Amino acid sequence: MLGNVRHWWQGKQSTWMQKRIAKGPHLLGKRSIFILPTRQGVYLAFFLLAMLLACINYNLSLGYMLTFFVFSVAMGAMHRTHQNLLGTRVEAFSSEPIFAGGVAYLQVQLSNHSALNKFALQLATRPARQAYSAAHASIASKEVLQVSLELPLFARGIYALPALEISSLYPLGLWRAWSYVFPIGELTVYPEPHSPMPPFLALPQHNASAAVSVANTRDTQGDAVSHIEATDLAAARSIHWPALAKGQLAQRIMDNDAPMVQGVMLSLSSCTVVGIEAQLSQLCFAVLHCQVKNIPFVMQLGLAVYPACETASNDTAHVAHCLQALAAYE
Repeated sequence: MLGNVRHWWQGKQSTWMQKRIAKGPHLLGKRSIFILPTRQGVYLAFFLLAMLLACINYNLSLGYMLTFFVFSVAMGAMHRTHQNLLGTRVEAFSSEPIFAGGVAYLQVQLSNHSALNKFALQLATRPARQAYSAAHASIASKEVLQVSLELPLFARGIYALPALEISSLYPLGLWRAWSYVFPIGELTVYPEPHSPMPPFLALPQHNASAAVSVANTRDTQGDAVSHIEATDLAAARSIHWPALAKGQLAQRIMDNDAPMVQGVMLSLSSCTVVGIEAQLSQLCFAVLHCQVKNIPFVMQLGLAVYPACETASNDTAHVAHCLQALAAYE
């Protein structure tokens, strides 16, 4: 119950903050910095109140002096805590795409535009209840500092960058000043690649025959064996005779011959595992395998075909496009 109320309150607070603070790089100004006493500050306030009552009751002149001296120090600390954030510019950069189960790092640039040094700044992601990491930094005047925040493990998908909270307790820890930054960008999480690799659907040469199904098997000599369902063997370099003796029409393709083929088709329907997430992980493994082995490929997800021109490829842009499509698939 208490957790739901806290989550509701954080959502309302975040909505109000986004109306007050624009998205993107943010230079902390007077209207965007908030400050409240810490627990130690509240304790000190009660202690000073007790001292003041004692001084009034016993008419202690030195007690008055001590009470108002400590109070003035606390007020000076409040001003210095607020200044420790004032004039700091915070800019976050999109993280590189990662695979599910990996660790993402959010790069944040802190720039000190004021004439004062900034000490003991703390940078964290929100909401804090999700156990995100925090970073601590001190910045000299007119200095630029790069820090990184470790983000928690994500499932497959595309996520908006989390909001950032920058805070400071400097110098005495009696006050806490903080502000928020709402970065612009996305974090892409690819499916975690899992073997075994799904059977390939070989693309026909010059569109002369129907597509052929390729099973990822090897014979006793270690050569890759492609089981061919079509009857057109014009493109076959050699026939796999042991398979033919068993009534299976197949050809033997050496590993070095793999780049010679026109390409293969990757699709969800050819996956051998159950469950959409497991199938996407299997396709991700196949995409990476084709890139490493220099095998041109076309990927089909539902009605979408990548690339749209249906010309097999294995270049970096095509692989990145396919991985992006796997991450965004619903």
